Amino acid sequence: MRNKTIPYRIFMLINYSFLGALVLLGLLPFLHMFALSFSDKASVLANEVYFLPKGFNIENYVAILASKNYLLCFKNSIVRVVVGTIVNLVIIVLTAYPLAIGEKRLKGRNIIMWYFLFTMLFSGGMIPTFLLIRDLDLLNKFWVLILPGAVQVFSIVLMMNYMRGLPKELFEAAIVDGADHLTILFRVYFPISLPAVATLALLSIVGHWNSWFDGMIYLRSVDKWPLQTYLQSILADLQNTSQKAGLTPDEVQRLARISDKSMMSAQMFVSMIPVLLVYPFLQKYFVTGIRLGAVKG
Repeated sequence: MRNKTIPYRIFMLINYSFLGALVLLGLLPFLHMFALSFSDKASVLANEVYFLPKGFNIENYVAILASKNYLLCFKNSIVRVVVGTIVNLVIIVLTAYPLAIGEKRLKGRNIIMWYFLFTMLFSGGMIPTFLLIRDLDLLNKFWVLILPGAVQVFSIVLMMNYMRGLPKELFEAAIVDGADHLTILFRVYFPISLPAVATLALLSIVGHWNSWFDGMIYLRSVDKWPLQTYLQSILADLQNTSQKAGLTPDEVQRLARISDKSMMSAQMFVSMIPVLLVYPFLQKYFVTGIRLGAVKG
């Protein structure tokens, strides 16, 4: 293939051009948000900002970072992501393993599986869920961010399918050697399921990091909010402030330099940074984990 023909070179040129266009399509929205977050209000409202900042302005980031609650809410989100991901993965692995070993070794497996699938199709609704959380005395407590979403059925199904795709000889050999189920799970199945575990960890991290609505409805204290709830409140406060009369000079100057669109763009960038830092370390497992987890149903 060293002496590449002209049709081959044309074909490769078309391929690279097409892939390059796809890369640009993925990058341009981020460049647009970046430009909006650093542009002044007049340029943003006039729709003059495309891929480069116009009228350079850092007031959006100052408004986000200058608040005394920012670092506290950032810490809350980090703790939530770490604790929530650990809880999710423990439940996912411990639930998927018995469902993966088959009906012969777990009586009523199909009934249990349908029970979990039922919760994916139907839910009690927001008001009954709120009443239940209130009765459990979880309102305005950290665990209200973790426990309601601790059992992720979709992730359990992925992990179960991944484990069902592993060679049965591994399980049988471990049984012959006298291993119990916990030994089989953590010394045989878990080490070779790391691609799927990393994939589900990434999904859990992104889910916990991006979640804001549960903090808004279940937590009354601002110092207990996750970062996304706090960022959402900044935008809401900005919109409410712009509608009020009798503004102070500082508030008038602030509104003159900040628009809703530029503030939202700055929020997106601030919230994306931790996920972008984690994703490269788990990227190599992501496609492999999803592909292998979907082999068997």
